[in-house]
Amino acid sequence: MTALLPTAAHLSLALLLAVTPQLASQRRAPKSLKLSVRSCSRADSLLGPANDEPKSLRAEAFPDRDTIRVYAGDTRNGLEASVLASTRASTDDPDARVYMIVGGEAKRALFRSEDSLRFTLRIDDSLFDLGPPHVGRPLSPAAPIGFDIWIGPLMLSKLVRANRVEATVGGAPIETSKDFVRSLRASYRVALCGALPEQ
Repeated sequence: MTALLPTAAHLSLALLLAVTPQLASQRRAPKSLKLSVRSCSRADSLLGPANDEPKSLRAEAFPDRDTIRVYAGDTRNGLEASVLASTRASTDDPDARVYMIVGGEAKRALFRSEDSLRFTLRIDDSLFDLGPPHVGRPLSPAAPIGFDIWIGPLMLSKLVRANRVEATVGGAPIETSKDFVRSLRASYRVALCGALPEQ
């Protein structure tokens, strides 16, 4: 039996199947936006007033989701964190993912060390071992390397109310500024109160 020649319908279907993943990818691409920080009675009772916190934060939204990823800090200056916030309701127990980048001599010392690669947080006078972080893949042997680790709801609630925070990965200190804690507290406030993106 001879093979049937492709018809216009077949060609149209093939073209549609080839294009659909690209269109789906475009629809799922996150949109960067600026998110105003607004408070509510629940956040005020847990965190106090938002006097020294930023008034807006970086965020990413997906068109097909009712959640927004809110960012605090910047890996160029130490720790960065992302917190998911709902655009429809408050979040009962927010959690976070924390990112960090280690390069140069700190990176070399990190991998020369015989200590296990673990992420620790000193929150005021208490030390917490959060276990091994996820290790990223550097672009080259000389490039900095990134790490990330999940922070659960209980630990995050301690972190956002801290007066002093110190972080290490594998014994290497990570810059943890007051600005990071303030912006993380603001992100937590957004999650507790619900997210309303600016128009």
